[in-house]
Amino acid sequence: MTSPLEQKKIRITGPSVVTANRTWDGAVVYRTAKQGWSTELAYSAVVSTSDDARALLAEA
Repeated sequence: MTSPLEQKKIRITGPSVVTANRTWDGAVVYRTAKQGWSTELAYSAVVSTSDDARALLAEA
C-alpha cells in the first residue's frame, strides 16, 4: 500500500479531510484546522483542492 505522503497525484472531487486511527483504541480521528486531532468530524479541517490536501497531509 502506498502512503498518501508518497503519492504524486491527489485528485480532489469534493470536500476532503485527513483521517487516522488512534493506536491505543482504534478510534477514527480527524486532522483539525488548529493542527491537532479530534474524534469529532465537526472539528476537522476541510479542504477542496489538491494543494490544500498536500499541505494538510504534510502537517500531519
